[in-house]
Amino acid sequence: MALEGSSGSIRRVALEAATSLDGPAASPERLVVVNRVLLFGAVPFVLLPTGFAHLSHAAGGWHPEAAWTVAMGWWAALALCVLGSGVVLAVSGRGAIARWATHLCLLGLLTTNLMTMLGAGSLTTWGVLYIVILLAGARVALDYRVSLVAGVYGVAGLVFCSVIEWWGWVPLAPFAPRPVVHYLYEDGGLATTTVAVAAVALALTFLVINYAMNQSLLLHRYITHTVLRRYLPPALVERAARGDLRLDEAPERRTVTVLFSDLVGFTSLTERLGADMVAEHLNAYLSAMANLAHAHGATVDKFIGDAVMVVYGAPEGMPPEEQARRTVRLALEMVELTETLPGVPLRLRVGVNTGEAVVGNFGSQHRSDYTVIGPAVNVAARLEASGRAGRVLIGARTAELLAGEYELESVGPLVLKGVLEPVEAFMVTGLGDGAAGGPGLPLHERPEPG
Repeated sequence: MALEGSSGSIRRVALEAATSLDGPAASPERLVVVNRVLLFGAVPFVLLPTGFAHLSHAAGGWHPEAAWTVAMGWWAALALCVLGSGVVLAVSGRGAIARWATHLCLLGLLTTNLMTMLGAGSLTTWGVLYIVILLAGARVALDYRVSLVAGVYGVAGLVFCSVIEWWGWVPLAPFAPRPVVHYLYEDGGLATTTVAVAAVALALTFLVINYAMNQSLLLHRYITHTVLRRYLPPALVERAARGDLRLDEAPERRTVTVLFSDLVGFTSLTERLGADMVAEHLNAYLSAMANLAHAHGATVDKFIGDAVMVVYGAPEGMPPEEQARRTVRLALEMVELTETLPGVPLRLRVGVNTGEAVVGNFGSQHRSDYTVIGPAVNVAARLEASGRAGRVLIGARTAELLAGEYELESVGPLVLKGVLEPVEAFMVTGLGDGAAGGPGLPLHERPEPG
């Protein structure tokens, strides 16, 4: 059994080292950034000085004809690289053309290295390290497929250059001021071993880098999709997965619609049930409410015991009319779903209010919450506390935004705790003339408005 487990672990590690876990290719934004760095950084400050140095070496090389051929090949490869980068920037990194242009650019970069190796001697220069750097850069900055192409081409180029040098198709190190004699080229067996070791080392380098990137990706996925999902709204989790989330942005003011729901009589129920039963029922209830809210595109702001706070309009913006319509529909379905959950009988009361609030991260550097705060939020909470079991109580602004989609019953101005002025409130009693199906039908039998 231990051997079987060890074998499975080895297969898993080998699979993660040789394959990709990220699926999609590098984003257009990343392609643009990488090619800008290459075109406006590496080309003028690294590659062009190297090319002029090669021209100088070719002029003084012991085999001028071969040296000039290699130098011109280097400049042609640089032109290929610049052309590829220019195409990527011209199309803003989008589409299949950008992908092919990126491969063209990478091909040019690797070819400049191969020309340098031919000019200085493939087995006696540092060119192999350059291939390693390109492999690492392509895997970290771009993606698996690009780095795999770089690795295959780099190994194939190393072997090709070494072979044509052994067979005398090109003079050895034509950039040198005098003919070069090296023991590696005199002993065929040693040269073959050297190239084989270098090729295997490049392959292992790719596997190690790819494994490290895949482990980093697994950790990123665990943090974003397992840990953050418990504490942040789905929209923020998706932004975190893309690397676009910043938790230090200043809070902003915007119009939101807030829903508070609370179980009626749950406190007394917990006194009759054991701790295990309470935890089981509460988790089932909160999971059902969260799943329903997410299905409606809402943001579950927080759980407060058995209470649920839901927000529309943050973090993703939404027109106030759409916020009100969606929130009331969600509230009605939450009431209905609560009464049909298996186990102990549960009933829900809900308060909804629309207004301005401040949206963002609040807390300290060590602990903060993404939430909404403001008078509109307080009114929604007080409306819920003033409501009745199985009913949805909404504020005047929400009622105005519904534009006749629901039948509403005024409950008069309410004096709410902590709110200075009386608040006009309405009970949702049915679908109005503006909703599909016309008035008079029970809510659960009507189609979704709009």
